[in-house]
Amino acid sequence: SSKSDSSNYATSALNSTYGGWNDYMIAEEQQNTGVPAGTNVVGWNTRNINTTTSSSGTAITRAGNQITLNQPGVYYIRATAPGFLVGGHKLTIKESSATTPLINGDFQYSSPGNDGFSVSKAEGTITILPSAPKTIILSHFTTFAYIEGLGSYNNIPSIQEVFSTIFILKIK
Repeated sequence: SSKSDSSNYATSALNSTYGGWNDYMIAEEQQNTGVPAGTNVVGWNTRNINTTTSSSGTAITRAGNQITLNQPGVYYIRATAPGFLVGGHKLTIKESSATTPLINGDFQYSSPGNDGFSVSKAEGTITILPSAPKTIILSHFTTFAYIEGLGSYNNIPSIQEVFSTIFILKIK
């Protein structure tokens, strides 16, 4: 199954459940072929969401690594981020100016000594009140620092390296 097959299945499922994808965004942290995502620090790391791969509507916008939920309603969000040789790690979705997570992700472990790699995900809903848009970021906690801790690369010619991803759908 290809990425487009998965997208088609997801589109079909969401169209039947929510009546269509009126307001959504899919965005990624991408680098050129052979370029890792970067060095992490012990503690919180802001993921570099730098590419919008698909979107519709005006409820969700992206500027740099910050995504703004502009309109009142309920938003379903699912995000993933890799950790490479970083020990324990956890992805969260936070308001850009806050320290408390809006969505707390799962804990994962990637062994610092054995080419350890794992992916943490954060999934849930956020409610936006009238006149109170929220600007969110992906914040990734790691317990060991490594030069390619935010994601290593495959070096496949002519294919972008993709690290963190985020999918947001306004469901109400």
